[in-house]
This record gives sequence, structure tokens and C-alpha cells, in this order.
Amino acid sequence: YTTIDDPSSVFQRTLYTGTGSSLAVTNGGNSDLQPDLVWLKPRGITEGHFWTDSVRGVQKTIRSYRANAEETESQGLTAFNSDGFTMGTNSDINTNTEPGVAWQWKKTADAGFNIVGYSGTGSTATVSHGLGVVPSLIILKCRTNANPDWIVFGKALGGTVGSEFAKLNNTGAKTTGLDTSWFNQTAPTSSVFTVGTQLDVNASSNTYIAYCFADVKGYSKFGTYVGNGNADGTFVYTGFKPA
Repeated sequence: YTTIDDPSSVFQRTLYTGTGSSLAVTNGGNSDLQPDLVWLKPRGITEGHFWTDSVRGVQKTIRSYRANAEETESQGLTAFNSDGFTMGTNSDINTNTEPGVAWQWKKTADAGFNIVGYSGTGSTATVSHGLGVVPSLIILKCRTNANPDWIVFGKALGGTVGSEFAKLNNTGAKTTGLDTSWFNQTAPTSSVFTVGTQLDVNASSNTYIAYCFADVKGYSKFGTYVGNGNADGTFVYTGFKPA
């Protein structure tokens, strides 16, 4: 069974075709969805991934293929609507006739997803994630500095939770054997995650955004798999058909 009777009320994957003009993208599914996170990717041109969320606000974009600070895109995503979103004329995401895809989440603990903004202190600190259970995956990005990488950590990566992470914006393997400056070698709990003193996660006078996910039976699943080199690949059990 699952507690999420209608997944379309909290997550939708929507295809769209760019117009080069202001474009309202309307969701389908069984329910209207006003998203809190919109992750956009053009499909027909060579361009990267755009993330906009309701905590940082419309026109505030971070791009997960690079480490740059948050940008203000006046013609990027311009509105979160009751049944989708509107984007402006930014050609990176809305080129005329070019196809794109939008992954959209509503932040709610029942669906295992929350968006948390926090200010860096430069000292080891805890951040409340609001999920009520131990998060499976946290994707974290500094908003105000041009150098920090996108940091991905949590039990979904396997290994020693609190001492290992991967970087979303590059191709490196996950990092292991860390000192306490990253996560104080402390695993997240059902209420908080811990950050150390490292610039990527908790520098003084910087602001950060964290996307926090938890497994919800029959709706979402996070984990690792081991490749087998065969044409059929490795079977990964989720308990549901992924969208």
C-alpha cells in the first residue's frame, strides 16, 4: 500500500515545447499541482539544468551542471501557478519549437520532500529538515558564492552516512574519509542534519538551499545499485513503476 493515493498531486513530469514567448505550462494527471520545485531541462538544444523553487522565489535560478552562485533570471521561471508554472522568454529554457521537460515537486512531509533555506555560520550547526523521518537524500547548494559545488549526501549513497558525499555538478566519484568540517561525521536524524565549517555547506555570511527527500512506500525510493555490464543491466526494485 501507499499513503500517496494520487502521486500527481505531489509530483509531475511534464513535457513542453518552447515558444520563445511567455509560456504557461499546464500539468496533467488526476490533480492540479502548484509546484514548489521546478527542475527544467531543454531536450533539443545543448543547455543545462535549471532549478527554481518557492523558497528562493521565482526568477531565482541555480544550475546543477555548474558551481555558480544563484542568478536572477527575469525571463526565466516567472510564476508558480495553481496547475503548473509560467516561464519567460529566456532562450536557455524556452527556445521556439524546442522541446523541454519539467520535473515538479510539491513540498510536503507526507510525500517525503521539503525545501530548506539556511544561513551559514562558519561553525558546526544543525539544520531542521522538517520531514519527521531520516532523509534518504539531501541535495545542497550555496546560493551566494560562485565557488561551492552542489553536494549530495544521505543514506541513499551508501557507505558511512555523514562522512561521504558526491558532487552533482561534476563527474567525480563520491568522496569518502572526510574530516569533521563537512558534516561533523554525523548522520542526519529524523529532525535535523548537521553541517560543519566547509564553504560548500556552511560558510559564514553565505546562504544555502537544501532539497531533502525521504522514501515513501509506493511513491519514492532512493538508493544505490551495482552495475553488471550486461545488456539487461541490473534490476533495481522500487516497489512501483517510476515516472
